[in-house]
Amino acid sequence: MEESITQITEKNAVVRDWSLKTQREKGDSLVEGCWDSDIRGIFTERYGDIAHLITTRVDEQLIQAMVRFWDPAYQCFTFNQEDMTPTIEEYAALLSIDNVQFGKIYVKEPKPMTFKKKLVRLTDMTDAWAEKQIKKMKLFAFHGLPYEIWS
Repeated sequence: MEESITQITEKNAVVRDWSLKTQREKGDSLVEGCWDSDIRGIFTERYGDIAHLITTRVDEQLIQAMVRFWDPAYQCFTFNQEDMTPTIEEYAALLSIDNVQFGKIYVKEPKPMTFKKKLVRLTDMTDAWAEKQIKKMKLFAFHGLPYEIWS
C-alpha cells in the first residue's frame, strides 16, 4: 500500500525535528574545527571536497538567473534554441570553488538491474512471485524442458 502525501510529510517532519533537536544538543559536526585531520582525510577520500561547499559564499542573484534558464527535462541550460551544459571546471568557477579534483568522477555508475528486478518492474508483481517464477524456469531448464509449454 502506498503512503499518502500526508503520511510522508509527517515522517519528514519527525526526522527534521529529531535532526534539529540533536544538532542543538550535540552541536554541528560540520562547523570548522570540529573534525580532526584524520576524519577530514577519510571524508575527503570518500566523498571528495564537498565539505568545502559549507564555507562557500553563494551569489543568490547568479543562482536565480541560472534557475530561470535551467531545463530539468534535458538537464541543461536553454537560451532560446541553444542548449548549454557547463563543465565541472565552469561550475567550479561559477561557485568559486578552488579545490575541485578534475580527474575525479563525481557521478556514481548506475548498477545494472538483475533479472528478478526487471521481472518485478515489468509485471508489477511482488518479489515473492518473481522468485517463484524464476525457480520454475530454472527447474524446467534443468530438466531440458522449454518453459513456455508448461506455463
